[in-house]
Amino acid sequence: MESQPKRPKCGSPVYSRRHPVCGRCGEKLPESLMFSAEARKKVEGVIEQDRKRAEWERKFPGTSPSDSGTTGL
Repeated sequence: MESQPKRPKCGSPVYSRRHPVCGRCGEKLPESLMFSAEARKKVEGVIEQDRKRAEWERKFPGTSPSDSGTTGL
């Protein structure tokens, strides 16, 4: 199993490579530990899809957007 990277300043584990500032010490995360702009955009797209799916499931329990023929939520 790969070890989790740590922030150089405080040694805190890097829980999110999308957020540039450490919640523990307030220092900026080095670019080498951040997601690239392209990877960040992909991750944010997945998160947005998951958010929309969860919203749909709250509104229409027991169904999925594909059940209605809706693809773009």
